Amino acid sequence: MTKGTTIPVFFAVDNRYVPYLAAALISLQTQANPADNYQIKILYQKQHLSVHNQQQLATLIKPKTSLEFVALDTSLWDKLGQDPNTLRADYLTLTIYYRLFIANLFPQYERGIYLDADVIINYDLGYLYRLNLHEQMIGAVTDAFISHHQVTANYAEQAIGVPRNEYFNSGILLLDLKQMRACQLSQHFLYLMNKYHFPLIAPDQDYLNAIGHQRLFLLADEWNFQTEYPLATITQPKIVHYNLYGKPWHYNNIAFQDLFWQALRQTPYYNQVYQEQQLYLNSPQKIQADKDHKALLLKRVCDIPQQTSTFKTAAMQGEQVQI
Repeated sequence: MTKGTTIPVFFAVDNRYVPYLAAALISLQTQANPADNYQIKILYQKQHLSVHNQQQLATLIKPKTSLEFVALDTSLWDKLGQDPNTLRADYLTLTIYYRLFIANLFPQYERGIYLDADVIINYDLGYLYRLNLHEQMIGAVTDAFISHHQVTANYAEQAIGVPRNEYFNSGILLLDLKQMRACQLSQHFLYLMNKYHFPLIAPDQDYLNAIGHQRLFLLADEWNFQTEYPLATITQPKIVHYNLYGKPWHYNNIAFQDLFWQALRQTPYYNQVYQEQQLYLNSPQKIQADKDHKALLLKRVCDIPQQTSTFKTAAMQGEQVQI
């Protein structure tokens, strides 16, 4: 295996997700080949990531790993047209879009890995970084929640305009940043967003699917084991992704939850998160809120394909959606 590779890894986070990012950072370094050098970049919006949390995260960094916090330009909110789409039908955060700007923000890199903060790395991430993308721009795993149900599959095909088994989850991405710059992905994204303001259930993910479908290389499912719809065929996931409502910091019956708590114990956030879970488990209102938000998410999945403003209808009317 190639030795001494410099591997850039990107996260986007706010104060709410810092404890889970801390666990992810521990797991990444635990699994890392000591010959490799990791350059971790944390993208954040000013005023949404405290100095205290930055200092706490910095204490977790081991030799052969560097950590840099990159505050994004506050004008980005205006560039995004103050997009009203929410994550999980309940959480409005600008950080979901930051992965779309990585290529432009870091011209020194030709490829990189983007990870959501709600992951645990269970394998040497260097193997992911070195995978052959076969000249494609995006390496990703099919979104299990979308592809395995008729209603959600219809959303992928009729609203986003991609086959159900090729609609990917954007929580773990292997990116050819050189290609992203060459095809001006971020500029094309901003053009489409500000022209159409498509209603969406997974804003960043839907844009990436619609824009990048022809430049996709599907990765093996074990690189993004999604706890919202756990695949029984995967017994040794390389990355566990606690996506949507499958959060071990809220519930006790989440697949591979032990990996999360094992990593979290090595951070300053263990007691805080454990108390958060106990409050959640003892709060019927919070549990019901999750059920209500999931029901709303599924309602939007049904409703959006019936609306006139979708990626598919825009493409049928002559708009260049894919790059």
